[in-house]
Amino acid sequence: MLVLTRKVEEKVIIYTKNTNGTNTVLATIKVTETKESNVKLSIDAPSEVIVDRDEIYRKKNDPKLTTDNASKKRKSSKKHKSKHSKIRDR
Repeated sequence: MLVLTRKVEEKVIIYTKNTNGTNTVLATIKVTETKESNVKLSIDAPSEVIVDRDEIYRKKNDPKLTTDNASKKRKSSKKHKSKHSKIRDR
């Protein structure tokens, strides 16, 4: 695992090296904001690169999760989002 320190507006580039010596950029991640213990990231990636938060990735790829569990988590997530949007609007 690679651990990096970045300041606001600094970027991390994720890419692969091709056999012909060129590079293919898979994603550019930029720190756009930090507040208390939260970090806001901007991720720029080609449409064929899938970018998910960890909890979304796990839901999509864990066959043990039922539709019922996923719907409960969505409802909880909606409450959380509305609380944050009210804070942003102030």
